[in-house]
Amino acid sequence: MNCRVRPAEPVDLQEVQELYSMLFARMAELDPYACRAGQQAEEFLCGLMQEPDSELLLALQQEEVVGFAALKIMQTPPYACLQPHRYCYIFDLAVQKKRRGKGIGTLLLNEAERWARERGAEYMELGVLEANQGAQRLYARCGYLGAMRTLRKRIEL
Repeated sequence: MNCRVRPAEPVDLQEVQELYSMLFARMAELDPYACRAGQQAEEFLCGLMQEPDSELLLALQQEEVVGFAALKIMQTPPYACLQPHRYCYIFDLAVQKKRRGKGIGTLLLNEAERWARERGAEYMELGVLEANQGAQRLYARCGYLGAMRTLRKRIEL
């Protein structure tokens, strides 16, 4: 695979934005009612790079950005019915289409877990579109299990 992972830097924004455009286009294709194509807000990406409990990890092959994982340490909401936990939320994970199936997603997940463990996170959490079967297979292979299911019903006006 010959791939390495490192934190993103401001100089990487253009390559990350290209991957986000690919990701958002795919999400819009899979769930056009809820998702639309576009770019990620630069403020969001800069926040991930600057905030102490956030990270934007990049997968690189020959210095080309071929994937990323956007991470943030979170705390469960203070609801009486919830156990308090510190966890790592994966906002997004993307790998160039031509490089999928080569272990890059698994490498990013492993590095994300290492990063989270170092910050005292008790578990990892993410959301995945119901129609994104490829991503679901990756997450299942890496030990991710379903915890909650979001249901939606459109109301016709």
